[in-house]
Amino acid sequence: MKNLALCLSIVLLLAATAAWSQPFKSDTSFVAAATSHAVKFYTNAIQGQGQLYNGSDYAEYRSLQDEHPYFATDDWVYGTVFYDGYLYENVPLLYDISTDQLLTETYYSSSIMKLIKDKITYFTLPGKKFVNQPDTTISPGFYELLYDGKTKVYARHSKLLQETLSSQEIIHTFEEKTRYYIYKNNIYFHVKSKGSVLDVFGDRKREVSQYMNKSKIRFRKNREQYITRLAEFYDRSQTNP
Repeated sequence: MKNLALCLSIVLLLAATAAWSQPFKSDTSFVAAATSHAVKFYTNAIQGQGQLYNGSDYAEYRSLQDEHPYFATDDWVYGTVFYDGYLYENVPLLYDISTDQLLTETYYSSSIMKLIKDKITYFTLPGKKFVNQPDTTISPGFYELLYDGKTKVYARHSKLLQETLSSQEIIHTFEEKTRYYIYKNNIYFHVKSKGSVLDVFGDRKREVSQYMNKSKIRFRKNREQYITRLAEFYDRSQTNP
């Protein structure tokens, strides 16, 4: 995991290098000015983020065999968080899908912190958006928003730690699961099969079925694309009956 404070060290190092590389400006005043500029650059980068760092400490999972509980990667990625009524950008984030916790790295101590879930409206990772769903008809927590139309499609990601014995050695792995939900007419439908997806759009079942057959997208090969494309087509058909 990358250390956020490393950014300041790099900028300071570049400033010092620049000072030594200029024979006519390598005096104390130039170094002081370069250092001041570097500190100002770093301060501006994290300015206004203070309210974000009010969560609790996180007990980091120690990988034994390259397994990890995070979504997509165990490296920090930069994203945005709408937190406690404010939007924070360029924030280092990790999403632990084994505990459904959003993590960040504090710039002042480089420790890992859990953000308070109830204060998070949504957050983004590269190419992904996750919304906090407090709805009581489905499990509350973070859901990836796959399609945002009149009809909506969500994915719920999770991981469960598994321990198996192999040749007198305990193997640790995380079993990842994704559940898909369609939100239509103020109801969440948990869809597991092609048939259950088509049933959600029963009022246009024939049209959507024909459309997906022509698209050559297969549910078993790409569930996410199948569901989102079908929902998009359904919304268009409702607009233009």
